[in-house]
Amino acid sequence: MALTAKSGPDVSFGAIIQGSTNGATGNANVGGYNDQRAPNVSDLGYALMDPRAFYQYQPGAGITSQSSIFGTDDIACFYNNRGYYDFVPVAISSIAIAAAATSSAAGSSAITLQAASSARGTYSINIPAPENGQIINGILTCDSSGPQFNIFGQSGVINTWNPSFGPGRCVAVSLTSYLDSPFVITGRDVYGYKISEAINISSNLGPNSSFGGISQKAFKFVTGGNFSSTPTSTGFGGIGFADQFGLPMYVPYATADLAIRISSAIVNSSFPVALSSANFINGSTRATQTSTTPDVRGIYISTTALTTNYRVQISVIPSASGAAAVTTQDMSGIFGPSQFSSF
Repeated sequence: MALTAKSGPDVSFGAIIQGSTNGATGNANVGGYNDQRAPNVSDLGYALMDPRAFYQYQPGAGITSQSSIFGTDDIACFYNNRGYYDFVPVAISSIAIAAAATSSAAGSSAITLQAASSARGTYSINIPAPENGQIINGILTCDSSGPQFNIFGQSGVINTWNPSFGPGRCVAVSLTSYLDSPFVITGRDVYGYKISEAINISSNLGPNSSFGGISQKAFKFVTGGNFSSTPTSTGFGGIGFADQFGLPMYVPYATADLAIRISSAIVNSSFPVALSSANFINGSTRATQTSTTPDVRGIYISTTALTTNYRVQISVIPSASGAAAVTTQDMSGIFGPSQFSSF
């Protein structure tokens, strides 16, 4: 059967009370009576439809999709009306993306990406490109091999973003000697949108060596990297992922709408992680992003060295003001500003 859809907003109500003030009954008269008044019930839960053009409902679309790859008639949703990750991260590896080399790539020469390896926490998967709908085959990703979506129905038209697929992570570049030029990493975010960043190299930012840097943006998929200009010296220590995770929705400041939990076989806490300037970076407040601006939605920095013994849960409820600001051309209230990309 085909989908039934209509343009909202919809309002559901029970009894209509006339003359009440702040909930007090007083001399109120019941203007409408519903003898079966009760909560609304939805089969298999409810979800917030992704408002971005590639992922939202297209009026008049038929039911043809029967594939795990997102089709033109598919709809993406956020189950329980929130952005949510519930995943098991892999331990960081300094060479998960690119291996160490005795000499650095010079100028615009691209580094060679590692082949996918679950031992290093990387996988090769196929995803749709939201800018044109074309399938990207064999793209390198971290933590999970998918699927991106939980698929509902025989035709698989209704899709909810899969929490166990996991978020994007910040990229760590390690060097064995100092380089005075930034390293440019290219890829895509957790929703498949293009993203690139010029990672500043410093003598005190190396995650696994004396020199290097960590990206401010979260990359779920990596497609390449290169030095933006000829480095002054050689010695390339590799590229990997840090224990720093992108948020699923825009968080302009620490709020009760953001909850993060980390559990393990040893510690299983029901209390959210306390957020501070040491472990939380809010989403970029810049209207236009550059190669060096922070992540558009925000970053959680784990103070625990995470391995597969841990489970991480990150939940973001979109704010009322953010949802109200969404238009057909501007989704930044929920997803933050558009990503910067140099490719």
